[in-house]
Amino acid sequence: MDWTPKHRLADERPLIKQTVQFVGNINDHYLDFSRRSSFSEIDDWIDILETPYKFFDNSFWLRGIYEQAQQRDIGIMLNGARGNYSISWGPAIEYYSKLMKQLKWTQLTQEMKQYSRNIGVSRRRLYSIVSRKAIPVLERFAPPAHSYEFPQLINSEFAKRAGIYDKLNDRAFTGIGSTEDLPDDPLEARRVHFDRVNMWSTTGTSNCKLSLRYSLWSHDPSNDLRVIRFCLSTPMEQFVQKGMDRALIRRSTNGWLPDSIRLNHRTRGIQAADSIHRMLSDWPLFIKELDLLTGDSRMQQILNMSVVQDALAEAREGISPNQAYNPSIKVLMRSLILHRFLQQKF
Repeated sequence: MDWTPKHRLADERPLIKQTVQFVGNINDHYLDFSRRSSFSEIDDWIDILETPYKFFDNSFWLRGIYEQAQQRDIGIMLNGARGNYSISWGPAIEYYSKLMKQLKWTQLTQEMKQYSRNIGVSRRRLYSIVSRKAIPVLERFAPPAHSYEFPQLINSEFAKRAGIYDKLNDRAFTGIGSTEDLPDDPLEARRVHFDRVNMWSTTGTSNCKLSLRYSLWSHDPSNDLRVIRFCLSTPMEQFVQKGMDRALIRRSTNGWLPDSIRLNHRTRGIQAADSIHRMLSDWPLFIKELDLLTGDSRMQQILNMSVVQDALAEAREGISPNQAYNPSIKVLMRSLILHRFLQQKF
């Protein structure tokens, strides 16, 4: 059963097929890896990366694609993972808030009218969102919203001894793994994104190690330094234009992609929606291994065990497939991956 919202697609095959039929000369292959899950992949990923990892949700897809490519004797595989910050970048709401701050009312009115029509959201609703983005003081008059904070998974005493808190006060390390401390200005935020070494290291390490394991070259043209420098030097008006976000890539692919894909503003894919569904057959083993983890004296020194115990109590009751993005599953899977790594390597 597909529990995802109507505007989010867990199965994007219909859209892929539209592209295949329009472009031609493409042999399309659809993979499902029906017997794999984030839980079943842990040992292979630890062996590949030689380190714990956090991106468990899509782990079986990533490794499976490389494995299939090797079996089909593919030597070079292309992806566009960095495209969201380079060629297909274009944050409309942030751009419109910038126009509002600059009092460019005529341009803003024209853009908002077209954007409202494209995405199917009323202009009144859009102006409310943009106003709060442009004028943060308005949030004071809004009803208080519940803001969830992901719990601290590391043991506080261990973090102090290891100097973690000192590192977090260092601007070179602040924000690793998140976007919370990026500047409000979208252009500056994107520049900071590319300046951060960890952004390159994370994707570069996994792609490199997967390429070595499966004897193929993985390349991301959207991550080419020349492409990134071009995009960073391109005015923002090229990325948001005439009511279109991602306007540069939408205009550039005119004639290359079907308009149903190129100009689609209303539906988007959603990743890892099936992560818990795939783990259900292994759920008793999952709980059993977590019980062992909580009794491990070494893990008790490293992890904030009360957080792990709370998440485990929820998992014992059963986390339904429609809770694939439940923070508790992140706490438990990340703890389990660390536990396996320490057991195997130390």
